[in-house]
Amino acid sequence: MQARLYQASATKILCLKQEALLYYKTKIGYTLAKQHDSICIDVAIRNGGYPTGNWVTFKMMTEFEVDMHIKAAHELINSEIRKQEYELNTYSQAERILFHPTKAFSRDQILYTNPKNETLSVDDLLRVTKYSIAVAEITDPGEENWELASASITIFQCIEAALNNQDQPMPISKKLHIANGFLSTIVKRSVKNSDTKKGITIASTLIDLVIDFFAGA
Repeated sequence: MQARLYQASATKILCLKQEALLYYKTKIGYTLAKQHDSICIDVAIRNGGYPTGNWVTFKMMTEFEVDMHIKAAHELINSEIRKQEYELNTYSQAERILFHPTKAFSRDQILYTNPKNETLSVDDLLRVTKYSIAVAEITDPGEENWELASASITIFQCIEAALNNQDQPMPISKKLHIANGFLSTIVKRSVKNSDTKKGITIASTLIDLVIDFFAGA
């Protein structure tokens, strides 16, 4: 696709430019097409022309408008490539950390940093995931997969605590979170009524929030 657009940029034949744009349009999908329109307006303004974002038909556009759409297409594609490269590098780094064969986790180990320099640590990931599963359980208490997922997070919390508190006492907040997760999972396993399970999940989530507030994360 990008090669065809570069060829279209170099040619003086309008119909070839139109064909390249039509091919590009069929490939990018609705969401990127909306982004293209916005970029195209900016490109046209920068080039001293009338802003156009009209996708109705390239056959009705002037050569200037077609050229602006081609420039916008280049900008959009390059932007998407940069975004994918950033995400690939970022997630590759997280993957190396997660699956390093000899390195134990620390609770403050950074797994992900976004463009705003906001970070996600091991401890953040476990807590956010646990709360997310709790919300899903409250929404659909009859789905047993949420119950299993909640139990899995409790197990991961135990593993994380065991790995990272070998030479010092485990923080009281961790003990309380693990105990609460374990007890609520056991109780829910013995309950069949969905409303009762929902009530247990709500109570357990509130307890976790209280632990975070009073005892620290």
